Amino acid sequence: MTAISAIYARARSSAPADVMVNRRATFVTAVAALAVMTLLMFGVTLLLTHGTLTYIIDDAYIHLTMARNVAFHGTWGMVPGEFESSSSSPGWVLFIGGLMRAVPAIAEWLPFVVNAAACVGILAVFARHQEVIAIRGRSAWRIAAVVLLPAVLFLPALIQLGMEHSLHAVLVLVLLLQLERMLRGQLTWRRIAGFGLLLLVTTALRLETAGLALGCGVVLIAPCVISAVRRRSQPQHATRRIVAFAVSAIAPAAIILTIGLVDVAHGQYFLPNSIVEKTHLLSSTILGAVIPDLRWMWTNLSSDPFMLAVIGFGVIAVAQGVRLRGVWVAWLIATFFQATYAQFGWYERYQAYLLIAGVLLALRSAPEMRLFQVRSRQVIAVAAMLLLLPLVKYWNIVGGPNAAANQFSQQHQMAQFLSRYYDGKTVMANDIGHVTWLHSGGLVDMWALGSFDVLAAQRNGYYNATFMTALAAQRHVAAVAEYSPSFDFLVPHGFAKVATWHLRDAGDPRWQAIVFWAPAADAPAMRSHMREFIATMSQDRVVAQID
Repeated sequence: MTAISAIYARARSSAPADVMVNRRATFVTAVAALAVMTLLMFGVTLLLTHGTLTYIIDDAYIHLTMARNVAFHGTWGMVPGEFESSSSSPGWVLFIGGLMRAVPAIAEWLPFVVNAAACVGILAVFARHQEVIAIRGRSAWRIAAVVLLPAVLFLPALIQLGMEHSLHAVLVLVLLLQLERMLRGQLTWRRIAGFGLLLLVTTALRLETAGLALGCGVVLIAPCVISAVRRRSQPQHATRRIVAFAVSAIAPAAIILTIGLVDVAHGQYFLPNSIVEKTHLLSSTILGAVIPDLRWMWTNLSSDPFMLAVIGFGVIAVAQGVRLRGVWVAWLIATFFQATYAQFGWYERYQAYLLIAGVLLALRSAPEMRLFQVRSRQVIAVAAMLLLLPLVKYWNIVGGPNAAANQFSQQHQMAQFLSRYYDGKTVMANDIGHVTWLHSGGLVDMWALGSFDVLAAQRNGYYNATFMTALAAQRHVAAVAEYSPSFDFLVPHGFAKVATWHLRDAGDPRWQAIVFWAPAADAPAMRSHMREFIATMSQDRVVAQID
């Protein structure tokens, strides 16, 4: 412990009781603030969606569909009876599927319930393990900071995303706390076993946990390697450190290898479709996939200024030798792994676990760092930085109901149309979450997450209308619903345009309208169906017309 931290500890122990941290009040206040923010978001969302539960992104319904198929059909994929490696979050799919079996009546609400509970867990960790953003006495600014903390961590939006990111984040926090204890010398066999089990579960929840496992392994084995290189005696518990290092490698490898072998056995790529399609692995050779792409890394890192600030803080913390230096190193390795081999963004969710963990580390390290001569000023400065920098997070929280309303007007209503008139038939679409959740029948995914044939076409250079025409004939596609102009080039030959839903206030030039197509012979029937549907649909955010 540094001299500054020792002085800080003595000051804390001698401080009057009324200025000590009130952890219970901190936790209760933060949870109350989270509840208010979340209820406001969902309340506004329900007003905008005419009372329909709608998550912010379509991907939530991909996992809901997969969970339902696992639970009730024994199928891993988007369509009962058809295997597709459509998710890099197998643990989430299995967990939600298990809950669906237990409480099928609230199946669509399960992600909301689980995420809300996970976010409460995150706030519990913050209340217990840091003292910067915490309630002391009746300090108004401290209370205000605690109230704002859920928004800083992006928790209300993570709940309404309906994805696995909140649960993943709380497990990552527990992992890092376990790592901290092991680095302090608490390397019992039971703790190592628990650490391995946590890594298994967390990797199954999101495969990107492999980067964090790499970071943990590096900091656990580093003292042994350094001692061997310098020909010094091995550190205390060297054997247990080596075992913990092995566990850090074996646990995530076991999950990834299992998934890969199952995928390959079904004739698909080793990695899930979502990883292959969404990262630079799509067009790379094996060597190119392994060697870091610095441009890709910087594109990811620069997309989130808040993350850059936390990274900078972490680098300074490591340089100053703070007590959590080893945990910071593991976090930095995980962050650069995520930026290099995965991605950031997509509504701030991919880096959420890193940001939440980084903020906790920053708050815990701030009191012992030497940034200003007066310690109280540096703590206030760090708190202010963490509260003011996440402006994009605040904006996305405020805009969450609007994003959900867009989902309702576009993807949900598109799925309603296909479900009402094309149930039992194969449809082709590029946003497949709502479609597969509401529609029963075959699927061709133009974006490839749910169709390996299309993913193979992307990788091998025949991702075009000619290929899609052959695939549509083979799969007997009865209807196409695609976002124009992005996917116009994939519309099968011989299909006639039937209707266009123009998006009001479409800011992205790639997504201007949803266009519906049918085989030429069946176009009159689709026009009739569309006229009937348009008469009852909401046109708050789309303008529907028959072509």
